Amino acid sequence: MSITVPMRIKILILLVSIGCIIIYINSKEADRLPKNEMEFIQLNEYTKDQWKNAPNEIQQERMRSDRDQSLCQHTRTVTNWIGTVDSVGSYWSLDDAPPASFGVKLNQNITLRTEGSTQDSGTKIIRGTALYNSIGRLTKGQKVIFSGEFLPGAKTCFDETSFTDNGSLMDPNYIFKFTEVSASQ
Repeated sequence: MSITVPMRIKILILLVSIGCIIIYINSKEADRLPKNEMEFIQLNEYTKDQWKNAPNEIQQERMRSDRDQSLCQHTRTVTNWIGTVDSVGSYWSLDDAPPASFGVKLNQNITLRTEGSTQDSGTKIIRGTALYNSIGRLTKGQKVIFSGEFLPGAKTCFDETSFTDNGSLMDPNYIFKFTEVSASQ
């Protein structure tokens, strides 16, 4: 079956219309983000793009530290940020009441999560607390509004846990202490 020129034009118009609707929806969602959340996302995305387009490894080497230095200009405490639940679970523990693990994606690449090691960094969500009960009602993929605080790293203002520069810049995972989480309307 061959598609005629008028049919191709109609299909093209339909695809462009669908693309405009998706862009409009994404821009409306971005309009709802707090200014400091949008700036945080933009800084991470800018650095990711620079990393991907760098002509060599020597230029890539300094990008992680440059991004980390730029993040130091941002406040570590955030209020009413918007994200999508990435994970809800429990840590393995010899304890009768293991703490909850929780992660939120700000976009496709950036994740904020509780600490996953055996150390107690203060990010784990204790069983029986209001926060524990709140996240217990959430599911992966659900939109949420949350508040909390980024933890500092050993040498950085924001603790990002990737082992490689590529992971840190392409899919950063920041350690975050959640203080409030609720389903978004």
